[in-house]
Amino acid sequence: MVGPVAGVTAQFDSGSSRQTTDTAGAEQAAAILDLEHPVSRGLAPGETHTYNITLGASRYLRLVVEPQGLDVSISIVGPDGHPRLTKISSYGPQGPVDASLVVRIAGIYRVEVRATENNAHPGHYQIRVDQIRTATTRDDLISRGDETIAEAQQLRGTSTAESRRAAMGRYEQALPSLRSAGDQLGEALALESLAGLHNDLGDNKKAVELFRHCLVLFRSLRDRRGEAMAQSDLGSVENDLGENQQALIDLNQALSIRKDIGDQRGEAETLEYIGDVYENTSEAEKALQTYNRGLLLRRKIGDLRGEAETLDDIGVVYYDIDEEQTALQYYDQALPIHQSLHDRWGEALTLNNFGTAYDSLGDKKKALEYFTKSLPLKIVVGNRRGEAQTLSNMCSAEQTLGEWQNAIDHCRAALKISQEIGDRQQEAASLTKLGLVYATLGEPNTALRQFQVSLALSRATNWPLWESTNLNNIGRVFYEAKKNDKALENYRLALGIRRKVQDLTGEAATLCDMGRSYEAQGDKLAALDHFEQA
Repeated sequence: MVGPVAGVTAQFDSGSSRQTTDTAGAEQAAAILDLEHPVSRGLAPGETHTYNITLGASRYLRLVVEPQGLDVSISIVGPDGHPRLTKISSYGPQGPVDASLVVRIAGIYRVEVRATENNAHPGHYQIRVDQIRTATTRDDLISRGDETIAEAQQLRGTSTAESRRAAMGRYEQALPSLRSAGDQLGEALALESLAGLHNDLGDNKKAVELFRHCLVLFRSLRDRRGEAMAQSDLGSVENDLGENQQALIDLNQALSIRKDIGDQRGEAETLEYIGDVYENTSEAEKALQTYNRGLLLRRKIGDLRGEAETLDDIGVVYYDIDEEQTALQYYDQALPIHQSLHDRWGEALTLNNFGTAYDSLGDKKKALEYFTKSLPLKIVVGNRRGEAQTLSNMCSAEQTLGEWQNAIDHCRAALKISQEIGDRQQEAASLTKLGLVYATLGEPNTALRQFQVSLALSRATNWPLWESTNLNNIGRVFYEAKKNDKALENYRLALGIRRKVQDLTGEAATLCDMGRSYEAQGDKLAALDHFEQA
């Protein structure tokens, strides 16, 4: 049975001595929470608020916490002091958190609401008892599914490849209970999380399938927050697969919903994903404009993790347009934020980005140092796509340093991972870098095969920057083979793309290569003209 009044007594002895604005004062220390009276309170970073509820056996309890301005978790602890479940939002950062429980043992249960990020700004939340009744068979199924999802969330938060795979197993275990109970919302949220894990571990195709499935469920439920979340995540993975135009369609639809419902954190996330599409399609100006819009929102709402991610993204765009020193400035801002949050995934990404910038500046040893720091972090957190990127980058640095076998081994390892996870752009990048190693080792036919396959992948994924790189490399193979007509044919194609995407450094390199081919043909005037343009 439920205790007196509504049975829930708020106890404001938290991990912090701070008083909150909504319920400060000793006279409010026994505030009542019941079906008719939700409680709204302020919450500081690292703070925990505790509530008690007296329940009889075989009762079903559902609690909902709606946070504003910070991320929270909710825990339910049994009368014996053992935690029954701890949950965070399945809707992502600053989303609502719900917890369902069928009581097995009568007694006083403790409910804890905790601010999960120590470096966030203070915020508010509202907690309410959404349902309380005699448990049914359906309630028991929902409760079991919820407890399994809580286990999955805890495993996923450990951020290792092994724990992520274990989390996938828990989500898959929860789905039959949720489906048997007819809990479509629970099913949709579990599928969304499962899709995210497949994406984290590099299985992009499976992620797309699951995101599309849960998107249908969210729409049938008219859950606009869930719809926007699933469609935004879907667009991000489509971009990874090179489906850039479809990605923009899905992302812009998600952005519109997030603006309509006032989800600023979600809006900033979707802007970041749109910026990623423009970065992938070499539209630097659009990418910078979009990322900077997202950065302003991230800072406005105090989203430190998102701020660091966006700083990284902006740095990558500056790297793409050959402004490496500016890129380094953005990475310098991002790295300490990742480290302060103990965000190994983000730290690994930034370390890799430092390496690519120093590689471009010609400091190959320093680049290799950063790649070597990044790689084990990516392996630990299970970032297979990132692992392939860093292995591929190590290949480039080792080639220049004359470490041929290491370069080949790392490129082949990167290629294998990219093919396994279906990342066609990374596969193209690894093939090109492997081709460059073989070209340097005097194996032009082997090099040419790598460049040609990479060229086809670059075109299939709408990646003009890499398409022009491959065309130029193919031209150089033909130039070395004294087939200057074929060399010039490829150079001209590369030049057209590089001018279109305003790749000035690449344009100058192609003009120089064309000048050499004309010179080899004895056409001194054409050679001089191209050298002067370069």
